[in-house]
Amino acid sequence: MLQTRSDEAEVAELVERLRQEANETKEEEVDYALRRLDLSPEEERILRSTADSIVERLLEPPTERIQKAIEESEGDEKEMVRAAESLFGMDD
Repeated sequence: MLQTRSDEAEVAELVERLRQEANETKEEEVDYALRRLDLSPEEERILRSTADSIVERLLEPPTERIQKAIEESEGDEKEMVRAAESLFGMDD
């Protein structure tokens, strides 16, 4: 169980950073693809929308599991956050 509001904020920050990094990677890859393709504005919109959906679908289960595991931990929230950061390469 999360002990303090700062623990809750730390978990929220972790999830937000994970989503931000995934979205940055998505944007880089979509932009790379768009430079190589000759798409209409509608096709570009579809590509971007599809990429957004893929990122959301891929991130939803692990972020929910992270939040649940941290919430259910018994006093080891900070260690769980550090482990999640390490798992996703966010501990640089």
